Amino acid sequence: MGYKRNSHLRATPVANGYTSIYVPPLVPDFTQADNFTITQQYVKRPDLLSYDLYGDSNFWWVFVLYNRNLILDPINDLTLGKKIIVPRRNFIAGI
Repeated sequence: MGYKRNSHLRATPVANGYTSIYVPPLVPDFTQADNFTITQQYVKRPDLLSYDLYGDSNFWWVFVLYNRNLILDPINDLTLGKKIIVPRRNFIAGI
């Protein structure tokens, strides 16, 4: 399988053409996170939120990882006024 070089999925093992169980590249550290309320500009735009918070749109997946009980669909579950937890920029920079 050919994931992009900077994809968080690149390290997922592949056996007999099937992707194995995904193991996220980080374990949530809630001491390095803040609360964030989704505003109109980020409704259904995890990529834009990721870019504005971290300078890279590829970190959209951390919102799902940190908010497993709130976000099942990373696009449609980002609704106006929803309060989520987001990791701090300095924590993401270590990935």
